[in-house]
Amino acid sequence: MAQGDGRLQIERLSKNYGGVQVLDAVELTVDDGEFLTILGPSGSGKTTILRLIGGFTEPSGGRITFGGSDVTHMPIYRRPFNTVFQDYALFPHMTVAQNVAYGLVVRGVPKAEITPRVGEALAVVSLEGFMDRYPTQLSGGQRQRVALARALICQPRLILLDEPLAALDAELRRQMRAFLKSLQRQLRITFVFVTHDQEEAISMSDRICVINQGKIEQIGAPKEIYYRPATPFVATFFGDNNLLPGHLHHDRRDTANVDTPFGKIVVRDPRVVDLPANAAITIAVRPEALHIVAASGDAATHDNRFAGQVLSVEFVGATSQIRVAAPAAPDHPLLLKVPSLAGESAVRPGDQVTVAWRAQDCAVLPATLV
Repeated sequence: MAQGDGRLQIERLSKNYGGVQVLDAVELTVDDGEFLTILGPSGSGKTTILRLIGGFTEPSGGRITFGGSDVTHMPIYRRPFNTVFQDYALFPHMTVAQNVAYGLVVRGVPKAEITPRVGEALAVVSLEGFMDRYPTQLSGGQRQRVALARALICQPRLILLDEPLAALDAELRRQMRAFLKSLQRQLRITFVFVTHDQEEAISMSDRICVINQGKIEQIGAPKEIYYRPATPFVATFFGDNNLLPGHLHHDRRDTANVDTPFGKIVVRDPRVVDLPANAAITIAVRPEALHIVAASGDAATHDNRFAGQVLSVEFVGATSQIRVAAPAAPDHPLLLKVPSLAGESAVRPGDQVTVAWRAQDCAVLPATLV
């Protein structure tokens, strides 16, 4: 395997269990040194992909290559990968140093070489003074870093992480997200990270692969998936998008008018160029893109607006969630997320308001809803 080429290539990878297809002809490329997150709900197939890459499960079809070499059926111990599991899988009867050294011991590395390498690995994860402790004497974050040190010590070219933050509390998860991303940049090792948590995926990833029911829905940079979801599933799973059904009427190259239950809406999305006139579509609008404005406000600032009634106002800390229904679509209220005020809310249930947003804040999706 050429050391300079660390690209992971997955070609039409499939997996069946007892006649049930859990992975359907998945195609995925992970570049050398990339932090890629596989994101999806429980049962979507994300962990199955990780297990197939790591060699813990045999595929039903397809091929996996790394650095140009076929590793589809290669034994686990021969793959230049290491895995960090959700439960960390530390040996409770071994010290931190013994846990970290385990991979080198089973490979027959001389003891004189093991000791300094253990020290180096623990220094990387900032646990130099913990060599003689046992896992029960460590916090959850410390146990996770021991598991990382054990994965790093064998000098893998790719690390697989199977929801390693799931067992941590919220504050520790935030700290470990920053630590993991910093570590990955420092070491320049390819990370493939599996999670169902959108915030984790956004904060750490170079790219995100969204998977659902064994198929990839979209692959892209976090901002691309957040602001330009490709399917209704991505729009609903990746945040709280408002989905509006409509029919498209072309105006100019990347701008179109759409007939919706809220009236005519202007959208600006390069994807409308490839759609036929009068196509049935779905518009996704993020709740933070919607604003309550004065009824006589400047029309040049916002391309779209409608009058409606406030149904509810929910304080959730830094933001408040407001639901507004239009008279023409009373059963389809829109969700707004606005900065919370220190005093009372600017609006209350029952108030009549005008909601507005820009054409470029609309993402055009296929018509079928999830």
